[in-house]
Amino acid sequence: RKQFQCEKCPYKTIFTVAYTIHTKKHEQNEGKYGFACNNPYCLQLFDTAQELKLHKRANPHKQYECDICGAELKHRISLEVHLERHVGITHFQCTYCTSSFHTKTEMQNHIAAIHISEDRAECEQCGSVFTSNKLLKQHIESHNTARNYECVECKRAFKTQHHLNRHFKVHSDVRFQCEHCDVSYTRRDKLRMHVEKAHKIQTYFVCDICVRSFDSDEALQQHLSRHKFPNNLECGICLVVCLTEESFNKHTCITYQDNYVCCGHDFKHHTVYNKHMMRHGIKTNARVRPKTDVLLGEERASKNAKEDRSHAFVLSGQSEKQVVSICGTFVCFRCT
Repeated sequence: RKQFQCEKCPYKTIFTVAYTIHTKKHEQNEGKYGFACNNPYCLQLFDTAQELKLHKRANPHKQYECDICGAELKHRISLEVHLERHVGITHFQCTYCTSSFHTKTEMQNHIAAIHISEDRAECEQCGSVFTSNKLLKQHIESHNTARNYECVECKRAFKTQHHLNRHFKVHSDVRFQCEHCDVSYTRRDKLRMHVEKAHKIQTYFVCDICVRSFDSDEALQQHLSRHKFPNNLECGICLVVCLTEESFNKHTCITYQDNYVCCGHDFKHHTVYNKHMMRHGIKTNARVRPKTDVLLGEERASKNAKEDRSHAFVLSGQSEKQVVSICGTFVCFRCT
């Protein structure tokens, strides 16, 4: 990474925003005379050396203050990274996807949580496994029957903080306006679904290998190159990354099926379905490939219209009494 060296003092940094703020401090002092504080984010001028000495004795730079938002940070490097966040500058690119981060630690945490397949934390209630205790903790909240997260606006209660945060958007003044009609939504994904369903304009570009969706065809093509040219110990199908060849050979790769139906219910999304299957003691990585002749929004709308929460029991002559009951509802023999 390029290092910036100040032409007027020994200050140097690799952070663009911090360097710009520092040089502006020098510009503000141009044509003025006095005794300058040598802190690179202060450079304040004083008429006498005694005033400068008193300034330093007061220790005003024990913490570093952000000129943009006023936040106080303990270390210079923390301030410099913080300043980059204000303008969205990132320096650490994930080697497995298009995500980028402000610090190396953030990038490493992302890779561990999203890409690496090693199981580190297991839910005692359903057997689901996660790559960090943080993700496990968030998952455990979903098992709660109590709704302890209450909306201050309408008093509706939710099981998790995540669901409360998502709900709270309905009370926000921020709305996503459709460019083709007068409809607007509090959530961007709802708007995208509307555009596809009502106006037949594609907004979801879906990978037919792992069924991840993207905002544009350009982003999709960039993603497909990952499937085509995987890194070492990265699966070219499911894109999980393993730490050893042994775990790579044992990892649960994607399998394809016709739907996400089990226990009389259509779970609609692979993450929810795969988590549910752990209740049956089955670790799976199932996917349903998207239809090539129908937009995703149209397909989901069609499913919602037809959904009756029922499961077609094709039991090859077996009676419904022979069907095993799991999770409190009937399930066909193919699900047990």
